[in-house]
Amino acid sequence: MNNNFEEEIDLIQILKKIYVSRKVILYTTFIFFIIGIAISLLSPTKFTSSTVFLPQNQDNTTSSLTGVASLVGINLGTSTNGGDITPLMYPKIGESVKFKRLLLEKIVDEKNNKTLKKILIENYKIKENDQLNLNKLGMSKLEEKCFNILSEIISIDVNQKEGFVTIGSTMSTGK
Repeated sequence: MNNNFEEEIDLIQILKKIYVSRKVILYTTFIFFIIGIAISLLSPTKFTSSTVFLPQNQDNTTSSLTGVASLVGINLGTSTNGGDITPLMYPKIGESVKFKRLLLEKIVDEKNNKTLKKILIENYKIKENDQLNLNKLGMSKLEEKCFNILSEIISIDVNQKEGFVTIGSTMSTGK
């Protein structure tokens, strides 16, 4: 019987130790609370969005046979649909000037009727008077800066083995 009493935990003694050191516990909690508030208020907010999709090809079943048959010199006569875009083309389309221009003119904030270009100018504090200065390629400095920001915030990844495309974007509320 005496053994059972030695294995028990004395809760009253533990509560007394906590009560004696209550000031240290309160000060430590308060300090970490203030540090947490400061970090949350000073850290920039980042918004992330991504999508994964599988481009549709109408001749997926014969494409593997076509590759093997072409090694032997046999043409199976499969025709490719001109409307299909291979997954390897998506990064090239994303880097094209025409696509970026169309993307910049797209209205992304319908409530305030703001285009992506206007949001980039506001968030990244780009000077709008750079619109008149043209570089060698005929792009304005403003457009060039917006293109550089788009290259940073938009990512297009292609999984060649599985054949799917991941398009993602990460943008902070201020820089």
